[in-house]
Amino acid sequence: MALAPSNLTRPAASSVLLREHLFTRLDTTHNCLIVRISAPASTDNNKTPLISSYIESKNDRNMWYRVNAGNANMAAFFHF
Repeated sequence: MALAPSNLTRPAASSVLLREHLFTRLDTTHNCLIVRISAPASTDNNKTPLISSYIESKNDRNMWYRVNAGNANMAAFFHF
């Protein structure tokens, strides 16, 4: 299984409404190695812009990986 560059590139967070109340909740995860954000698939949830803008606002070390249908085998993902 090859890792596609598009799965490793964090989307730009330009023109995104900064949701400080959610940033505050994410701040509680600062000592976590992995943070998983989940919600039903919908353009109304805006999970990707939320996390991308949070990472950009913190200017902290991070790794971005976009999971999609082709990544259904999580054991293969963690093999890397």
